[in-house]
Amino acid sequence: MSQPPPQPHQTTPAMTINELFDKLSKRHDETDKKLDDMSEKIRDLKRAQTEFAQRLEIVERENGALSSAQAELQDSFLKLQQTTKSDINQFKSDIMEERERTKRLNNILLLGVPENDEGLVLANSIIKELLPGVNINLNNNLRIGRENTDGRVRPLRLILSNPAERNLALNNYYALEDKNHFNGIYLKKDLTKLQLSLRKLKTTDQRDNFSQPHDNRKRRREPDSSPTLPSKRTAAGCADSSQRTSQPMEN
Repeated sequence: MSQPPPQPHQTTPAMTINELFDKLSKRHDETDKKLDDMSEKIRDLKRAQTEFAQRLEIVERENGALSSAQAELQDSFLKLQQTTKSDINQFKSDIMEERERTKRLNNILLLGVPENDEGLVLANSIIKELLPGVNINLNNNLRIGRENTDGRVRPLRLILSNPAERNLALNNYYALEDKNHFNGIYLKKDLTKLQLSLRKLKTTDQRDNFSQPHDNRKRRREPDSSPTLPSKRTAAGCADSSQRTSQPMEN
C-alpha cells in the first residue's frame, strides 16, 4: 500500500511591530478596565462592609438597651410581685385581726380567779354585782391557755351577750371605789395580741416622754423698767410717818 506524498510546509505570515503593539495595547486596556472594574467592586464591598459594621453597631446598641430595659422590667415585676404578695398577706392579716376583734367585742377577762369551785362562786358574785339581772354561768372551760404546773392562775374569759353589757360591766367595775371584797380579782378587756402590743408600745412611749428631763431651774426675774406702785404696807407706813411728823411736839 503506497503512502500519500508529503504536504509542503506552510508558514504563517509574520506580525508587524505595529500590529503587535496594537494587540498589546488592546490587552493592556482590557486589563486596565478589568482592574478598574475590580477596584470599583472592592470599593463597593468596602462600603457595604462599613455600612454593615455601622448597622451591626446600631443593632448591638439597641440590643444592649433592650437587654437593660428587659432587666429593669423584670426587676420592676419582681418588686411588684413582692409588694403585691406583701399587700395580700397584710390584707389577710388585717381581715383575720378584724374578725378576731369582732369576736372578742362581747368578752371580758377576769384575772386572779382561783381555778376551783370557790373561785367560780366568787367570780359569779362579782359579775352579779356588776351586771345585776344578767344570768351568766362561768366554768373552768373558759380558761385561756394551757394549765400551768407552777400554780399560776389562768385568765377566765367571760362571754356576754353584746358589747353594751361588756361596757356596762367595765364601767361599773371602774366606778367602784372599794374593790377589797373582790379578793384580788380584776377585770379587763379581751384584747388581741396586736392590740396588746400596740398598747404596750404606747405605754412605753408615754413613759419615755414622761421620764425626759425637764428644765426645773427657776427663771431669773428680769428687772422691770416700768414704774411700780407702792404696796399697801409701804403706803400705810408712809402715811403713819407723815402723821407723826405733822403733830406738834409736847413740852
